[in-house]
Amino acid sequence: MTAAELAERLEVSMRTVYRDMEALQMAGVPVVALAGPGGGYSLHGEWRTDLAGLSGDELTALAVGMVAGPAADPAVTRHTRTAVMKVAASLPEAARRDVERMQRRIHVDPASSSGPSPGALGVIAAALRGPSGIHLVQRGPSGTRVRRTGLALGLVIGNGEWHLVWAPRGGPPRADRVDDLLEVEAVSAPVGGPEEFDVGAFWEAWRQRGTQHDAMYEARLRVASDLLPLLRRRLESRMEVESDDPLVVRLRFGSIYEARAEILAWGGAAEVLEPEALRRTVADFAVQAAGVYHG
Repeated sequence: MTAAELAERLEVSMRTVYRDMEALQMAGVPVVALAGPGGGYSLHGEWRTDLAGLSGDELTALAVGMVAGPAADPAVTRHTRTAVMKVAASLPEAARRDVERMQRRIHVDPASSSGPSPGALGVIAAALRGPSGIHLVQRGPSGTRVRRTGLALGLVIGNGEWHLVWAPRGGPPRADRVDDLLEVEAVSAPVGGPEEFDVGAFWEAWRQRGTQHDAMYEARLRVASDLLPLLRRRLESRMEVESDDPLVVRLRFGSIYEARAEILAWGGAAEVLEPEALRRTVADFAVQAAGVYHG
């Protein structure tokens, strides 16, 4: 069909037809354009499309990118843009203009957003789509590296952080912070694991177990007011505000070692009031660190 015939049939301008044909071609639709007398637009005779023409990588990227935003790695972002382009190409002109207008009016600064290491979410999402095995190198105690293999089951954002839900080889499902993964690699070797898995139900049970059992070491701290939003985001289920002026909170940790690591990261914004053993070990480690830089 010629551009003029399409414009008349669709009740749009010829300029719109030209733009739509270009968008279809960019989205991977095999539109054939022949110029001159007897020419026009046609589709490849044997071409068929699925619902939206999205590839597996694009579907994965769209799912991750809609949630991760700037935390997604460049490959995910690239596939997300292609997927959105394909979806937009199928919209009516008025709706497409609305999408384009909103894209121009929304901006996210990646530098102001925290997230897991580049590439981790894309690799995990690809393993989830498989499903396939996943090989992890995790941060262990005292700087050690722990290598494990299992089955990726889901991704969860909890307390403002990404968590990988997975089943280690021969073990029950568990959740680990993506930020604690030093290396992530999808592997084709089959691994045992549950075929049907409810990520939401698992996470609620895991979170409750963490609150009830894993966080049994309680500390009392005086904290700066600007630290409170971070504490609420990361440790709300483990925190109780004792007083507002001065701001004193009670926090539950898995152990004295976990408590020390967390509190040292807050610098002078937090002071341990109780227990005395935690106060002393935090002070000792702070002095050691200061000696390295000022000795």
